[in-house]
Order: sequence, then structure tokens, then C-alpha cells
Amino acid sequence: LWMFRREMDAADEIPMEWVEHRAEAQAKSSPPCFRIGVKEACPEMRLYSAYMYTDDALFIVVGVERALLALRTHRQLTKNINLLMAPPRKRTLGSWGTWLGIIIVASLGLVIIPKDKIIRASRVITATLGDGVPFHTYRSMCGLLEFFRGVSMLGRNVMHGLYRPHDPERGASRHGPSGWVTCDSLMAQQLRSWNSRLSRVGGCHAAHALV
Repeated sequence: LWMFRREMDAADEIPMEWVEHRAEAQAKSSPPCFRIGVKEACPEMRLYSAYMYTDDALFIVVGVERALLALRTHRQLTKNINLLMAPPRKRTLGSWGTWLGIIIVASLGLVIIPKDKIIRASRVITATLGDGVPFHTYRSMCGLLEFFRGVSMLGRNVMHGLYRPHDPERGASRHGPSGWVTCDSLMAQQLRSWNSRLSRVGGCHAAHALV
């Protein structure tokens, strides 16, 4: 990311009106401006963003020409350091993309949970409320619900009581991955609430993180 940003900062031409618009933000920002050769680059004036979680990269840019510049810069960088990239079927390009299991629509500021994840969680909840499920299935579902909670900015209270089966002494987990999980009254209440909530946790606006 450091190498990519340096190459982008050196090559990108920032409109003067944007530089003036962002001057106050840059003055208040902790990462200061720096020089690349004869050019000054300022983090708060960039018209692109670059992120990476382990080996999963995401780039957001303003405008078609800057998108082409980012693609050329990234391609040249990966060639220079001899990185083997993921196959084309795992790449996305456009006004939205999937990153870390979330659909991100940058132009609208939306984060959206893919429908298949919601359906999968609903099926396991229904099965748990019925005859129960193996612990490994239930544990995976709890991870999925935590994922929904994080994306939709829900409080920790929505998971209260759902970790009883994880108790190594009294929960289903003491029998290993095949231990059988059934509901007590609190779990049933919470799971019924989740089943209802799943129709409303399809995502949220990025501004919710600032509330």
C-alpha cells in the first residue's frame, strides 16, 4: 500500500479547486504533506483510497481517468515485485464491489450484506428453534450474526444469551463440534428476534458509523 500510494501520488494530478477545498482538512490532519521529487503530496487531498486486509485489496477512485491510472499503477507494482495475483473471476471493477464479504457502493455510501448470507443465517436459526443443530453449525451461525451486527451497527445486546452453547463445561461445545444445540427460553427469544431482524439488516449507510 505504501508503494502504491507513492506511485499514485507522484502520477496523479489534483485539480487546484480540490486542493483549496481540502486545505483546512489537511491542516488539521495528523499525516502531514510530504515531497515526492519536486512534487508535494498531501494525504487529505487524495482523490483515491487504498485499503488491504491481509491479501484482499480494495481501491476507490474518483473518475475514469484516475481509475485507469490506479489499474496501471497496481499492475506495474505487482509485476515489479513479482506478486502472483488472484484469477480474474475473483476480481471486481465498477461502481461497487464485494470486499470482506460486504457489497460496498462507494458512490452512495452504502454497505450491503449479500442475500445468500442472510438466507443461510435464517435457515440455521429456524433449524435451531426447531429440533436443534450441531454445535459447529451453530457456532458458524453466531459468527455470521456477529458479522451482521458489525455491518449494521447493532449493539452487543442482540447477541446476549446466544453463547450459552459455547460454555466448555455446561454447553454443547463440551461434546465437540458434533455436540447438539437446543434453545433455552432466552436463546429462543433472541433467535426469534434475529429472524425478524434479518429482513431489516441488509446493510446501512456509511454515515451510521459517525453517529
